[in-house]
Amino acid sequence: EIAQHRDYSEETAKKIDQEVNALINKAYDQARNVLKEHIDILHKLAELLLEKETVKGNELDELIHSMKPELKLPSDKP
Repeated sequence: EIAQHRDYSEETAKKIDQEVNALINKAYDQARNVLKEHIDILHKLAELLLEKETVKGNELDELIHSMKPELKLPSDKP
């Protein structure tokens, strides 16, 4: 076991741990919700990967736009 020196109390460490756990849980829930909301795209991507093994970024963008044209992607130009 490696001992670490810290400049805060056990109570502060507990609060930090709680906040970190809350952030991780929130991010996890958001990721699950995105996957649930777009499960059809995820399944189509899985099929494509089984066929091709590799999918390039622009191919993924095309897949997403073909299924959900209303989605704005980071690669979309303004």
